[in-house]
Amino acid sequence: LLILLLAAAAWLVDGGAPRLLAGLGAGEEMPAAAEAGETLLLVSEFANYGGERMGFNVAGRLVEALQETFGQAQLGAVRIERYPRVVQSASQAQQALDALGATMLLWGEYDSGRVIVRTSAAGLDPSARRLERRWLVASPEELSATINFSLSEEVRWMALYVLGRVYVQRGQWDAARQAFTRAHLLGVTDDNAQASLSFYLGLAESQRAQPDWDQVIAYYTAALLDQPGHLSARQNRGLAYLRRGAQGDLARAEADLRAVLELDPTHTPAALNLAVVLAHDSPPRLEEALQLLAEAAETASDRAELENALCWYGSLAGDPAGALPHCDAAVELDASGYSNDSRGLALALLGRYDEAAQEFARFLEKLQAEDPAQWERYAPSRQGWIAALQEGRNPFAEAELQRLLQE
Repeated sequence: LLILLLAAAAWLVDGGAPRLLAGLGAGEEMPAAAEAGETLLLVSEFANYGGERMGFNVAGRLVEALQETFGQAQLGAVRIERYPRVVQSASQAQQALDALGATMLLWGEYDSGRVIVRTSAAGLDPSARRLERRWLVASPEELSATINFSLSEEVRWMALYVLGRVYVQRGQWDAARQAFTRAHLLGVTDDNAQASLSFYLGLAESQRAQPDWDQVIAYYTAALLDQPGHLSARQNRGLAYLRRGAQGDLARAEADLRAVLELDPTHTPAALNLAVVLAHDSPPRLEEALQLLAEAAETASDRAELENALCWYGSLAGDPAGALPHCDAAVELDASGYSNDSRGLALALLGRYDEAAQEFARFLEKLQAEDPAQWERYAPSRQGWIAALQEGRNPFAEAELQRLLQE
């Protein structure tokens, strides 16, 4: 039931009307497509709407800046290339990414009054694919300073941040942590951008084999200082408190998760995780947890996990008969196998041992096929339950039920 929510506020998102790509001009040469295991970052020629009198080699400067930055970041096989076309829309950017197997493309425009840089990245959800940064300028001198200095510095940060998000999407947590750490060292003044970076630093640290929970909590706290309404950071900090388990952390976790629900009463993950916190309390507050889950299920569009939690905690609260309809609903909505595990518990407590053994076997079968690491975690206890149930014995003595409250 522990859920780390992969969500963060996007920076500035921009749209654009699609236009057809022109053919290559004389002397233009496309970069080689990305090879297997290689991360290709492209920088397009910037659109110049100010005329030839104010032409700048924007792409060349950005390529140099990024090559220096990524050379220092030690992020593995990352190649920075100049894309020899002007990109004027998100659809054109996507065409370039697809054609060359690139991971990210930086594109933009400038004129006498502004400079805009945008990023498009492969593999990110639509709400986060395009980030942009704008500068308004009042004179030719300010335009030159912006392009020659401010733009290069900001783009270093943007590229590392966006690439880190791509690594998050791919589950490449070590690479994500390195990208975000390097971006953090460069610094940024925008509070929303800094909040997102702190959030992802906390998320990446939490995925290590042995997370430093103090550091995770510090990152999420920094995100909340910059953006108090960052619900994902508050939810994940609550979970980090639960995982750290220091004195007073259970109360801190509860406070964070309740704060999320106050801001968004329909936030299903916060309701699920608050139920986990309540079940971990001493004594367990199961009735309160069940009421919370039932209220959340009334308005949730996706009820599978809520029904599963009502099945699990209802059984542990001593009402397996009342929990069983929730178990059946969860199994119907959820194909992962975890709902079979919960229904097995309810059936066992009702004395339906053969059916319970079958449910636990289905759970292990699905887990072994889809998540071997979790199978290793759960298999010893479930195999023991199955053996006892097949012998007509109840494996759920009071001590085992108490242990399951903490599982």
